[in-house]
Amino acid sequence: MSVFFTNRVSTSDETVCCAWSQWTDEKHKPLLAVALSNNAVGVYTDEGEPLDKEHDPQLRGNRGVNPVALQWHPAQRLLAIGWADGVISFWNEQERRLSEDKQAHTAAITCMQWSTDGARLITGDTSGKIMVWKVERARPVPVVQYSERDGRITHLCLCEKNNEGEDATHIFYYCSAVGEQTVVCQADDKGHKAHLFELDSEAATLLYY
Repeated sequence: MSVFFTNRVSTSDETVCCAWSQWTDEKHKPLLAVALSNNAVGVYTDEGEPLDKEHDPQLRGNRGVNPVALQWHPAQRLLAIGWADGVISFWNEQERRLSEDKQAHTAAITCMQWSTDGARLITGDTSGKIMVWKVERARPVPVVQYSERDGRITHLCLCEKNNEGEDATHIFYYCSAVGEQTVVCQADDKGHKAHLFELDSEAATLLYY
């Protein structure tokens, strides 16, 4: 028999989106990141309590914009944060350090997703730009860029990588909304892109299995 408990997150601000941590390390409890309407991201335990009760648990931006997308790294205690002005932030839970990239995107982030092995991060925005990030020791760095100038990126979906080691290729799909239509494309982390097909309406979701 399974017993489930409901714990309320202690915040009075409106929630924009949230993301649970993905690591399976028994030494570290899961964490919940919550994008809040006060230009901040709150980090909480699975009991709904702030991660650090003695200090402000919120990761605040100083640009007056809200966070709009969150994704935990599948293995590392690293949180990727997308903001309404296009800035991508990376928060290291172990070091309590927040770093930012203000160059990769200049429009609101719409979606982001890590590869299953954690080696790549894909981000998309409202201007139709997609960035592929490679995980380095310090933080992820952008390595490949794609652009759908007439649309906005609405969905991302990563596949399993091909091959192993330096020859590994991470393949992903994405949707770009152009008016009431949707363009579906395939791309990878090597700079290759293919236009697959178009839909006469906006896509509701994108899955790969």
